[in-house]
Amino acid sequence: QIQGSFNNVTGENITINAQLAINIGSLFGAQAYIVAPGPSSVTLKHISVTGNDGVGGLAQQVASLTSATVEDYKVTAVYTAGGLTSYAYAGDKENITARDGVVTSTTTSIVTRYTGGVFGSMGYSNTKLNNVLVENVQVTGNNMVGGLAGECYSRNLDNIQIIGCTVTNPTPMPTNPPAQEQYLSVGALAGINTPRDNHTVQNVTVRDTKVSGPRNVGGLIGMNYNPSSSVLFQNIYVAEDVVVNCTGENAGGILGRGYL
Repeated sequence: QIQGSFNNVTGENITINAQLAINIGSLFGAQAYIVAPGPSSVTLKHISVTGNDGVGGLAQQVASLTSATVEDYKVTAVYTAGGLTSYAYAGDKENITARDGVVTSTTTSIVTRYTGGVFGSMGYSNTKLNNVLVENVQVTGNNMVGGLAGECYSRNLDNIQIIGCTVTNPTPMPTNPPAQEQYLSVGALAGINTPRDNHTVQNVTVRDTKVSGPRNVGGLIGMNYNPSSSVLFQNIYVAEDVVVNCTGENAGGILGRGYL
């Protein structure tokens, strides 16, 4: 575990190939859970990171971030993968740019795993995410897949742009779909959004983006999943050039399926 701050850190032209390993990142590797209560800023360019599970462009996990940029990146995992981190739980995150990236999860098994252009799975009950641009990023995975995150738990999401992205779950619709209703969800912002009390998603723009999958496919969120908690959506713009393609069941311009 790394505790403290990291400021003005830059990584360029980095290749990590650890196909059988778990918890992999370009700068912080196995079991690196970065706890940074102070200002934390990082820039990554021209990186390629490959691993089995828990694979991120920067690290396996990260807490607070005050500034992060990742450009021209490729992150590949069998299971959970994120362009910046595979998991991002406690701590607020802001001022994040992800541009010209490819994030891929290769498993064909329907298991609880997440693939996202920035985070595989992110957030906690009291965390915030502000000022994010995801541009020209291709995300492909076989369970919960999102342009920003495969799974989102953050309480407040504000000022987020998803532009020119392709978010895909190529899994065929099973003859007998999994009992877990959130499985296979795909969204331009998040595959699955699990709101907490007073959860807000606001000032979000999705443009020139293609979203496709077998179930719960949304131009914003694949599935809003938590029947016991409400969420406020406001100032949401999903443009006319956003394409939503569902090969099985449940699709919508904003939500594929959800509890509001």
